[in-house]
Amino acid sequence: MSYSKKVLKLYYTDGGSDKEYHAIVEASGTGYVVYGLYGRRGAARTKASKVSTPTTLGSAETAWRGLVDEKSKKGYTTDASGTPHTGVAWSSAVTTGTAPAPAAAPAGTAPTITAAMWLGLASDEELEVMLEDTSYALQAVPRVGERVLVTVWGASVEAVSTSSMAKVGFPAKLKKELAAHASNTVLDGFYDAASGALVVLDGFQLPAAHATDGFVVRHGELSRKLAKATAAVLSMQPVYRQADEKSEALWLMRESGHRQALLKHLSKGYQGGMVPRKDAGVFAHAL
Repeated sequence: MSYSKKVLKLYYTDGGSDKEYHAIVEASGTGYVVYGLYGRRGAARTKASKVSTPTTLGSAETAWRGLVDEKSKKGYTTDASGTPHTGVAWSSAVTTGTAPAPAAAPAGTAPTITAAMWLGLASDEELEVMLEDTSYALQAVPRVGERVLVTVWGASVEAVSTSSMAKVGFPAKLKKELAAHASNTVLDGFYDAASGALVVLDGFQLPAAHATDGFVVRHGELSRKLAKATAAVLSMQPVYRQADEKSEALWLMRESGHRQALLKHLSKGYQGGMVPRKDAGVFAHAL
């Protein structure tokens, strides 16, 4: 369901406290932002941004749900009585308007893409924190294959190795699947030359993907597109968001011989051409 704005009102009443919090997803430009409005009930409210850079509706919804979950754990409820810990009725969210106009389709020649490095290494202690933090999603690095960055521009498909920046040849069947299901995107994934299959970690919509400071992760939207592709040739690596499923998935990754796990902050995107840093939003942990 598309809309221009969605608001979920939360309340907290206990002793001398009588507060309200509005969790909001709102259209901005060709994407969506997420923020909260908080204050005493009936009084002026203060704005607190959660996702300030416009992103896809799917990513915004994920961040919005995480924001509501945070408030719910602190006792906020959709019940107007404000009685702490009485739950959240998601259906009480109010939506208005229609979706923003899509960005103009790319034109001309495809931009040159610079491969982004993994942008941080997570220690064992940091891993434990990220597993519990629902702001981070967990994803496995495939067990086989070479990491590649793939530009799909209409029917044109070009792949480069992120280690050598040398071009990587794809078989015709894979190129056909990419052109059909991932046109005008840059894909970050692992290519297994033996099987001719590509496993995608993330995708970035062109033309915005060649910007140097704000790749927008489009995992949910791309997953739906690639679900129609031939899985033996082209597939999307799943992500895990809840603490219990992340812990279980991590155990299975170790048991099945995966080499690395990735942890991605859901409200941040990749940023290219930068040295590893703690606020990058994408971390690798060796298994």
